[in-house]
Amino acid sequence: MPFSAELHIVTSVEIRAIEGLGFSFSASSMPADDFINTFFPNFNLLVAVRTIDTLLSPTTASGISKEILLIEVPSPSVEIRYYSQDWNDKDTGLALVRTFTLENAKPIVDHEFFRLPRSCRRKGIARKVLTALFQQYVNMGAKKILIFAALEDGGYVWATQHFLAVDPAEVATILTRAQAGLSPAEFNLVKRIYDHYYAQHIGGQSFPMYAWAALPFMEPILRKSKWHGAVDLTNPKEFSNFVDNAIG
Repeated sequence: MPFSAELHIVTSVEIRAIEGLGFSFSASSMPADDFINTFFPNFNLLVAVRTIDTLLSPTTASGISKEILLIEVPSPSVEIRYYSQDWNDKDTGLALVRTFTLENAKPIVDHEFFRLPRSCRRKGIARKVLTALFQQYVNMGAKKILIFAALEDGGYVWATQHFLAVDPAEVATILTRAQAGLSPAEFNLVKRIYDHYYAQHIGGQSFPMYAWAALPFMEPILRKSKWHGAVDLTNPKEFSNFVDNAIG
């Protein structure tokens, strides 16, 4: 699926439309439209939050809080918070938090938290949300997406979407759990991938977790794993792999 940047200027009319959807803005020394146009140009915030609201509001019968935080220090950032009253319930909770932060004048996107009610999982909702938001990442020239795979099944799902593990200690912990839970033959395959990568990348921070996810016997181990990951959108290979596997 091709993605190209789209130009956009946020207007005060759009800000009022966002508020009409039930979103509240945190206080800022700048009007919301000026803040976004100054620090995150081409970010079509109305399209982003309207898509979130359209896709996620039908998934819960609980009341929903909708917040947009505009933060000026220590670095300009926009945080979208969309969550149900029972967001912390592993079965019925709904929550999405996305933070956009400037780093060396380029946005970094942090997928801080995402939970769907259990009855709404594996129905393509998460992919639709990601696709819509990814267009905004491209629009604003985001250079990196960050995740923390910690929720139920997240360690496996993010791996299949070609996020690369950035903490060698976390990768080593998963390897240890694999050794305890797999047969010797299975573990040898897992260890071979691990050894090959770190032999070529001493102290490497881009471990290809998707290579483990491709092994069927690693799925239950990865589903219970916790690890920090990233996709470098300035790297053509990582960009292409992410689009093909997470969105395409």
